[in-house]
Amino acid sequence: MNININNGQGIIRIIASGMVECLMIQRPALAIWPDFQGSIGEYFSASAHTQEEKKNFTDTIDHFLLEGNEDQILNSIPDFMDLFANGDYEIRFEDINLQKTKFHKYHIFHYDGDPSKKVFYGSLYPYSEYEIFYTLHYNQINAERVDFYKKIIQDGARPKAIIFSNPKSLRHYVLDGHHKIEAYTALGIDVPAVFITTENIESISIPEMMDLIYPLLTNHEFEHLISINLPESLDFLAKPELTSVIDRILQNEKKISYYLNPVFVKYKNTAWLDERMDSLKKNIHLSREGVKMYECSLQMHVRWNQIIVTHEAEINHWIKNLIIHYRSQDE
Repeated sequence: MNININNGQGIIRIIASGMVECLMIQRPALAIWPDFQGSIGEYFSASAHTQEEKKNFTDTIDHFLLEGNEDQILNSIPDFMDLFANGDYEIRFEDINLQKTKFHKYHIFHYDGDPSKKVFYGSLYPYSEYEIFYTLHYNQINAERVDFYKKIIQDGARPKAIIFSNPKSLRHYVLDGHHKIEAYTALGIDVPAVFITTENIESISIPEMMDLIYPLLTNHEFEHLISINLPESLDFLAKPELTSVIDRILQNEKKISYYLNPVFVKYKNTAWLDERMDSLKKNIHLSREGVKMYECSLQMHVRWNQIIVTHEAEINHWIKNLIIHYRSQDE
């Protein structure tokens, strides 16, 4: 079934900027970007959308996904599709072959055993025929809900998931059905699904993408995305919210990635850089075990050597040498 949306609400859509792709469900739900380190690896980060939030968007079709036949689902689809951006869409029914599919689930881990320090992290090597991303944090999966679906599946029901697909990037997103997928997977049964496919991908600029997705990112994810989106494309002087993330990193992390070094060099001899170094001097680890940093060595190509700074004078020395040596690499 093909359907054209010309007065859609644009709540559900896929946007892209360079190598970064983002699923929007009213706000950024999941972002994916390449490893960019000489491999085909990718990273992804998911928002804290709750099951209740997602259910609000699928209320019009939930009953038919649970008990309806294909005709009933197709008849209920137009109301649901009003949530999408304008464009052409293909609707089809297909069983997800568990043998050919990798489900990517975003977990929450606690850093150093401290529940207040949440580390969100997702990575993959896209080898499978289907790479399907959960848009619900795996920690929000409810075991009782999974057991409910396992029981009705064993009794003969075949509730369906909803998968939103970008055929250009071969990425697929679970809009509804995380608990159903968990149940089918536990039972070893291929997952019946409604696939919604579109090539209607909205293109935006790198700064616009960073403005949207930075709230999703942990510190290390932010650092990595800065590195692949090139510091020269981002104006931190005009983006205080992005600068605040850098300050959060500088004040709290035990290790400051070399990914941020080109940003510091970009703003050499500015008040902005002075303020960032002041933030670094407030790092909670500085006077204890020290902070791991990276200095630029004098090689044919840029090479980063790890050092440990333990007081303010060493920070002053580090930033001075960074600017001198990094600049010499470009000359």
